[in-house]
Amino acid sequence: MQQRPLAGSFLCLLIGLAAATGCSRSEKIEVFGEVKLNGKPLDDGDISFHPVLGAAGAQSSAPIKDGSYRLVTEWGLAAGTYEVRINAYRAPTDKSNMLVGGFLDKPPETPGIPNREQFLPKKFNAESALEKLVVTPGQAKIKQNYDLKQ
Repeated sequence: MQQRPLAGSFLCLLIGLAAATGCSRSEKIEVFGEVKLNGKPLDDGDISFHPVLGAAGAQSSAPIKDGSYRLVTEWGLAAGTYEVRINAYRAPTDKSNMLVGGFLDKPPETPGIPNREQFLPKKFNAESALEKLVVTPGQAKIKQNYDLKQ
């Protein structure tokens, strides 16, 4: 009979430790803003945030529509430093794979996905020279705008 109070005390201790550590869940921060290309809102694209070497955060990305993007808290960024990569899309300008009459000589690889091309230079994405985004603990939201010059 004396074991029950001990078991109850142990359970209370475990609950207290879990509450004190926050169950080791990292806080994610909402990130949003505008993306412009040569002063005009970017119509269609995506933005991604990649943790720099040694950072603990995970990569996250969001679509850019009509110049705006938003990483909601659920997909937000943990504290750390991130490389920013931006892609912009448009209808393909290279029509060399089209037959007379405007039909593609082969069907798109993924039905239902529009055929489009990424047209920004590598300095905005694969070889990003954009300023890194620094997320510090305790921030509620981050508004980060980008004005790309081509």
